[in-house]
Amino acid sequence: MLLLLTNTFTLPPQITSYEKENKVYKYKKNALSYKWGRYDIPVDATWGTVDFVHGLCYGTFKNHVNSHHLYQQAAERLFTREIIYRW
Repeated sequence: MLLLLTNTFTLPPQITSYEKENKVYKYKKNALSYKWGRYDIPVDATWGTVDFVHGLCYGTFKNHVNSHHLYQQAAERLFTREIIYRW
């Protein structure tokens, strides 16, 4: 017996508007709008996490260099073989 599997993955619904201060605004796509399938989410999430924490803690790292070293070691562990392979 041949079993045929189909792709049941569907794209998320389109966002057409958003609410702010009890007003509804239409969402307009531009060059900076997210494009589904353009980015690799696990890789971008990993880099985003590293970049965010580094930027947030930069002032602390300036005064405590050893903290930066510990952070770098922890951040390197986020880049598993699977992430590096995808990248």
